[in-house]
Amino acid sequence: MLISVIISAYNRKEFLKNAIRSVYTQSLDKGLYEVVIAKNFEDKDIDDYIAKLGYKNII
Repeated sequence: MLISVIISAYNRKEFLKNAIRSVYTQSLDKGLYEVVIAKNFEDKDIDDYIAKLGYKNII
């Protein structure tokens, strides 16, 4: 069974990286869950960070 973690951000760039970092630093085995980020904006820094971690990015 795979757990899905969904992070949504509507006009909240300033909080998104901390939310993503919080999920990434969890002690649960990373093979047990997937992370999907849904947001209404593009930001090169955040998008690169999401790609580096291998998470799914939906704009």
